[in-house]
Amino acid sequence: MNAHRPPANQPLREYCWLACLALCLFLPSIWSETSVTGGDEYRLSLRTPIEMAERGQWLTPWLDGQPRLQKPPLLYWAILATYKTAGIHLASARIWGVLSGIGLVVFTAMLARRINGRDGWLAGMLALGSVGVAVEARRAMLDLPLAAWTTLALWAWIGWVQSGRWRQAAGAAAALGMACLVKGPAGLWFFLAGAIAFLAGSGQWRVLKLRWVHLAGGLAVWLAVSLPWPLAMWRLWPEAFQATFAAETQARGFGQIQLSPLISAITGALGLVFPWTLVVLGTVIAALRMPRPERNPYAWLWLWLVISVLPFLAMRTFERYLLAIVPVQCMLAARWLEDDPGMLPRLALRLSTVLLGGALLFFCGFALWFRLGWFWPAAGLAVVLWLALEASGRCRPRWLAGGVSVGLAVFLGGLYPAIGINALPDRLAETIGGRTAFQFANSQPSMLSMRLKTSVRELSPAAKVFDWPAFESGAVVFVEASRHGEFAGWLQQENLEAQELGRFATFYSRKAWIRFARAGASWEDWKAAARARSLDGLKTGFQYYRVRSRM
Repeated sequence: MNAHRPPANQPLREYCWLACLALCLFLPSIWSETSVTGGDEYRLSLRTPIEMAERGQWLTPWLDGQPRLQKPPLLYWAILATYKTAGIHLASARIWGVLSGIGLVVFTAMLARRINGRDGWLAGMLALGSVGVAVEARRAMLDLPLAAWTTLALWAWIGWVQSGRWRQAAGAAAALGMACLVKGPAGLWFFLAGAIAFLAGSGQWRVLKLRWVHLAGGLAVWLAVSLPWPLAMWRLWPEAFQATFAAETQARGFGQIQLSPLISAITGALGLVFPWTLVVLGTVIAALRMPRPERNPYAWLWLWLVISVLPFLAMRTFERYLLAIVPVQCMLAARWLEDDPGMLPRLALRLSTVLLGGALLFFCGFALWFRLGWFWPAAGLAVVLWLALEASGRCRPRWLAGGVSVGLAVFLGGLYPAIGINALPDRLAETIGGRTAFQFANSQPSMLSMRLKTSVRELSPAAKVFDWPAFESGAVVFVEASRHGEFAGWLQQENLEAQELGRFATFYSRKAWIRFARAGASWEDWKAAARARSLDGLKTGFQYYRVRSRM
């Protein structure tokens, strides 16, 4: 392992440039209702701080009138703070995803520099150009902040192992505490995976014994940051806290060890670094071809990966859970590209660029054909041309990583929002007129809470409403067109009457954010849309009604 000590003066100017570049690429469209989103964002992350604000609560997160104890509150606190200071809108919530993405990119570069003594710029650029980071940086979710804090904690930990400075140990403990305040034990596990792997690779286990005072102090700092909130919740809501713990354990699917969840975790992790997946896989081939003494610099990084994914032998996972191991994949890829001047690294780099360029070219053509605007398709085509010229020419890793990052920003910040997914009609809030709103039998329209600036609850057909004050004066219920018959039956069952206020059609994502056509849309429907050069026929219809008790 290369234990070269980094220079005393960190290249702050380079990190600032990297942070500014990430800010410019992550910001576009975060304020838009039609930007990338997902169920956990619009059902949980966006609404929880709204209900906290409505109740005047800071300590306890609330959702649907109940304490939400499933996750620690750090992100909810941050979003609530921006709701209070800047108002309830999407940018107030999603700015924390942007800042977390910037942090992950910069901390990846810092960690790469600390490990091998180089500037770390390429590792940071590969993280910036990874699809998982580019997507999650535009959403108000827990996983990217977790990854950023964990990476910072590892950077400080390795600095402490190398230098023995107490402030590094305290910084690692504080950052780890913040990671645990974002998503609980997951932060601790991802940190331990990297910390143990580094000690195993460097053979510096003795520092744990020699600096036990620092370890004890760091443990105290970590506990002081991470422990007060769960203890407060256990004291305030003992029954709900225990029930939540049991439900979360069951939801994770802990049980018999199986190979399929592990394979899913590995493929998910590789998917997060697309289009660099082939480069990461190439590092495996390179490591296997190296003589054993030369393989040592890579060994501990691979051990870090292995330890990180071990829990997924016995639990279910989503791809975004693994964002915390994007930095190690980017460091492996960057190290291979920088150290090996052979043909294989450049071939993997070119193929990765072709994959991204091909996908971007397709979406540019899609946007032009369906008349979704000209600026973003033109920008995308310019990026594709630049990537083609650079890949076929000098094939410089940093320049290609930068081009891929810009290409992802064009797609996620311009082409995708132009489709109009989750768009709502203008002046909707004025039409509703301050009445309480509900969504019937599902969580659509998804951006309703943000448009109305209040937490809109899902109304179950099995719910009893006779004691709901909102229906005495008339509440507003949004109904998807396909559920109209079910809605009519519910009205009759509950002795309610409905007056239609309006109707509209829009797209919404179903399970995957790229699946936006209405449920049941056939290939013939798509061909008809292509002939008409209009996506309107693929939209889902909604109606909204004023519902009140029969007199």
